[in-house]
Amino acid sequence: MRPVLEAVGSRTVWLDEVGHFPLEAAAKDAGLIVDTARAAGLHLGIAEVVRERLHRAADDGLGRADVAATYRMSRRSAS
Repeated sequence: MRPVLEAVGSRTVWLDEVGHFPLEAAAKDAGLIVDTARAAGLHLGIAEVVRERLHRAADDGLGRADVAATYRMSRRSAS
């Protein structure tokens, strides 16, 4: 797990937007998770929040940026 943390963590800190894992792909995956859970009669509250945040970030023009760019959405919400 540490190599993943190091790779993602550094992109989060430096806001690397090379697109190692595009935010739009993460939004799609989050949607599939929520839809599959709902079809099984499950409610995954945190997954729904994540899905909404990812879709909002993609709609705000960050879709091709690395998923670490969600940090920018958090900063905008805080200000």
